Amino acid sequence: MTNGFIEYKERHNISRLSGKIQYYNVNASISNFTNDKKIIAVNNIMTVEMKTRFLNKSPLQVTGKFYLLHPNGRFDLSGTFGAMDATLLNPVIERTGLTHIKTGKINRAEFSLRGHDYAADGRVKMLYEELKVAALEKKEGTSKLNKRVFSSFLVNIFIINSNPKNNQDVRVAQVHLDRNPNSSFFNFSWKTLFKGITETVGLKQ
Repeated sequence: MTNGFIEYKERHNISRLSGKIQYYNVNASISNFTNDKKIIAVNNIMTVEMKTRFLNKSPLQVTGKFYLLHPNGRFDLSGTFGAMDATLLNPVIERTGLTHIKTGKINRAEFSLRGHDYAADGRVKMLYEELKVAALEKKEGTSKLNKRVFSSFLVNIFIINSNPKNNQDVRVAQVHLDRNPNSSFFNFSWKTLFKGITETVGLKQ
């Protein structure tokens, strides 16, 4: 794929609003794409290499390894994405996470995930600074999202606004997520990564 475009849309189960995750300028290649058992007996790993611009803002590089004919559909995902203003995530997380980022800068993130048809585990490291957020709620009967003042106050008490913070060690989230069997691979991958990000900033629930 050369200079492609991928869009993943997800509807939040409470707000019933949809957020879009978009990948621009996708350049990707797939190797060992086969169902020939003779080839798989020699090499059972299909590899996907992708470079793109996440939300058309941040450079993203991903490597995926898929273990062909594995009984549980094993896969490995690893990648990095570069610096971006954290508020650029608002079109996604306002609708899919009922959260608004007021200020913040993401300097770099790395992730490494190992999963299968039913769950995924991995590590997520995100370096960021000056993060401040607001909790949102959907007004009944409308698509409008309003700030929850008291919840926002509590969230910003518990949130860790920088990583690393005050010369401390860099925090790395160890994440586990069980898969909804009706969800897509994009949904599963994004949910696992997003869980690692929220745990990094101090919001485990």
